[in-house]
Amino acid sequence: MEKNELDDLAEKAIRRAGREELKQKLRDRTPAAPLATTSFFQKWKLVLGGLLVLAGAFFWWKNNDPKSTPPIENQQPANPELQNAPVKIDPKTPVAETHPEKFPEKPGPKMDGKKLFAAHFQTFKSDEISGMVRAENEDGEFQKMLSAYLKNDHGAALQFFEKLPAEDKFNENVLFLKANSLLATNQTDAAILILEKICDDITSRFLAAAQWYLALAYLKNGQKREAEMELKFIKTANGHPFSARAGQILNEN
Repeated sequence: MEKNELDDLAEKAIRRAGREELKQKLRDRTPAAPLATTSFFQKWKLVLGGLLVLAGAFFWWKNNDPKSTPPIENQQPANPELQNAPVKIDPKTPVAETHPEKFPEKPGPKMDGKKLFAAHFQTFKSDEISGMVRAENEDGEFQKMLSAYLKNDHGAALQFFEKLPAEDKFNENVLFLKANSLLATNQTDAAILILEKICDDITSRFLAAAQWYLALAYLKNGQKREAEMELKFIKTANGHPFSARAGQILNEN
């Protein structure tokens, strides 16, 4: 073979070998070696991590070193006078202020309403009412009611009241007498309704008396707060005819 032919064959062989090597590299999926810069940063991360660990260990040792913390017995309070000072409790201080949940609120007035009512209740009587009874008209229902009322026969008085004409039945003066008969026969709730209505009318002839009997009705009914308020009003009202009697009940309870 001539020299030129040999050169061509050699060149073709070299090219073929190069192509085979390139194909092999393309088939290979193994990642290439990391760059030098990547290795450099990884080394610095390890160094910084180690320094942080050392710093944490140093601070822990510093805070837990028994030589760096003075013993408890050598520590002094901010105010030496307070050391070992006994706790003083003022005997005048109510215990309920320190433990309010253990003590109920102060109870209301200690009034035995039923006993007070029995001691102070008497049906209202006056010369004016007595003068209303006329012998010549004793057969009338109104006269019969007044007669039974003055004789303290309050059951009969209430029966006669129901027979009165409407103009008398709704008269406040007659209703006041009816309220007294109701209290005398233990019909307290019905009496309170009538007395409260009369007390709302400042022009009523029996206003002051109605206030007194309303206070007694509250007592009998166990309404101690209402009774106390009504009694205090009567006691302090200027010239009230029942002021002294209301004050007596309040002073005794």
